[in-house]
Amino acid sequence: MPSATESFGLVYLEAWNYKKPIIALDSPQMKELFHEGGLFAKPNNINSLSICLKKLIENEHLRKKLGEKGY
Repeated sequence: MPSATESFGLVYLEAWNYKKPIIALDSPQMKELFHEGGLFAKPNNINSLSICLKKLIENEHLRKKLGEKGY
C-alpha cells in the first residue's frame, strides 16, 4: 500500500498481525515507522513497486523475515 496520502494505515498493522510483509511509500516518515517489517516503493513509480513485489514473490525467506519483524 505505497500510498502518497495515507500516513499510517491500519492495513499495515493488519498485515503484521498475520506476519505478512508490507510495501510502503518510500519516505522518511514511513521508513522510520516501518523500517524493519517491509519494503519501500518510490512514489508514483510502477517499476519501483514491481521490484518490491517481485522480491517478495521470489523470496520466501524475505517474506517470513519481514513479516516476523513486523509482528
